[in-house]
Amino acid sequence: MPKTVKIKSSDINEALRSNFNQIIDGIKELIESSPPEVVDEVMQKGAILTGGLSRIPGIDKFFEEELKLNVYCSDKFEYATINGLMKLTANEETFSKIIIQ
Repeated sequence: MPKTVKIKSSDINEALRSNFNQIIDGIKELIESSPPEVVDEVMQKGAILTGGLSRIPGIDKFFEEELKLNVYCSDKFEYATINGLMKLTANEETFSKIIIQ
Protein backbone atom coordinates (compact mmCIF):
# COMPACT_ATOMS: atom_id res chain seq x y z
CA MET A 1 0.00 0.00 0.00
CA PRO A 2 1.27 3.50 -0.78
CA LYS A 3 2.15 5.44 2.31
CA THR A 4 2.65 9.15 2.95
CA VAL A 5 5.77 10.09 4.87
CA LYS A 6 6.76 13.56 6.04
CA ILE A 7 10.41 14.44 5.63
CA LYS A 8 11.88 17.59 7.13
CA SER A 9 14.05 19.83 4.96
CA SER A 10 16.78 19.53 7.61
CA ASP A 11 16.89 15.76 6.96
CA ILE A 12 17.37 16.36 3.25
CA ASN A 13 20.01 19.01 3.95
CA GLU A 14 21.95 16.60 6.13
CA ALA A 15 21.77 13.85 3.51
CA LEU A 16 23.03 16.11 0.72
CA ARG A 17 25.65 18.05 2.68
CA SER A 18 28.49 15.54 2.17
CA ASN A 19 27.85 15.53 -1.58
CA PHE A 20 27.84 19.32 -1.67
CA ASN A 21 31.05 19.40 0.36
CA GLN A 22 32.71 17.12 -2.20
CA ILE A 23 31.63 19.49 -4.97
CA ILE A 24 32.93 22.49 -2.99
CA ASP A 25 36.28 20.74 -2.41
CA GLY A 26 36.56 19.96 -6.13
CA ILE A 27 35.84 23.57 -7.08
CA LYS A 28 38.40 24.84 -4.57
CA GLU A 29 41.02 22.47 -5.99
CA LEU A 30 40.20 23.62 -9.51
CA ILE A 31 40.52 27.28 -8.52
CA GLU A 32 43.82 26.63 -6.73
CA SER A 33 45.29 24.91 -9.79
CA SER A 34 44.05 27.50 -12.30
CA PRO A 35 46.19 30.28 -13.79
CA PRO A 36 45.95 33.61 -11.90
CA GLU A 37 44.16 35.37 -14.77
CA VAL A 38 41.40 32.73 -14.72
CA VAL A 39 41.05 32.99 -10.94
CA ASP A 40 40.86 36.80 -11.20
CA GLU A 41 38.06 36.56 -13.75
CA VAL A 42 36.10 34.06 -11.66
CA MET A 43 36.51 36.22 -8.55
CA GLN A 44 35.30 39.29 -10.47
CA LYS A 45 32.46 37.72 -12.44
CA GLY A 46 31.48 34.82 -10.20
CA ALA A 47 30.41 31.31 -11.14
CA ILE A 48 27.26 29.88 -12.70
CA LEU A 49 25.60 26.70 -11.48
CA THR A 50 23.87 24.69 -14.18
CA GLY A 51 22.05 21.40 -14.50
CA GLY A 52 19.77 19.90 -11.90
CA LEU A 53 21.88 21.25 -9.05
CA SER A 54 20.90 24.81 -9.97
CA ARG A 55 17.22 23.98 -9.35
CA ILE A 56 17.72 23.52 -5.61
CA PRO A 57 16.37 26.62 -3.82
CA GLY A 58 19.11 28.51 -1.98
CA ILE A 59 21.97 26.48 -3.45
CA ASP A 60 23.56 29.62 -4.91
CA LYS A 61 23.74 31.22 -1.44
CA PHE A 62 25.23 28.05 0.05
CA PHE A 63 27.97 27.98 -2.60
CA GLU A 64 28.60 31.72 -2.18
CA GLU A 65 29.19 31.27 1.55
CA GLU A 66 31.47 28.28 1.06
CA LEU A 67 33.48 29.63 -1.90
CA LYS A 68 33.51 33.33 -0.99
CA LEU A 69 32.50 34.41 -4.49
CA ASN A 70 29.32 35.37 -6.33
CA VAL A 71 27.36 32.35 -7.55
CA TYR A 72 24.43 32.46 -9.94
CA CYS A 73 21.99 29.77 -11.03
CA SER A 74 21.39 29.31 -14.73
CA ASP A 75 17.82 29.97 -15.79
CA LYS A 76 18.27 27.58 -18.73
CA PHE A 77 19.85 24.73 -16.81
CA GLU A 78 18.43 22.03 -19.06
CA TYR A 79 20.35 23.39 -22.07
CA ALA A 80 23.70 23.99 -20.35
CA THR A 81 25.50 20.90 -21.65
CA ILE A 82 24.39 21.21 -25.25
CA ASN A 83 25.01 24.97 -25.33
CA GLY A 84 28.53 24.44 -24.00
CA LEU A 85 29.22 21.74 -26.59
CA MET A 86 27.91 23.97 -29.37
CA LYS A 87 30.21 26.82 -28.31
CA LEU A 88 33.14 24.45 -28.00
CA THR A 89 32.69 22.86 -31.41
CA ALA A 90 32.08 26.24 -33.06
CA ASN A 91 35.70 27.19 -32.37
CA GLU A 92 37.81 24.72 -34.35
CA GLU A 93 41.10 25.82 -32.78
CA THR A 94 39.87 25.28 -29.23
CA PHE A 95 38.07 22.07 -30.14
CA SER A 96 41.17 20.58 -31.77
CA LYS A 97 43.15 21.14 -28.56
CA ILE A 98 40.88 18.93 -26.50
CA ILE A 99 40.18 16.08 -28.91
CA ILE A 100 41.19 12.82 -27.26
CA GLN A 101 43.21 10.72 -29.63
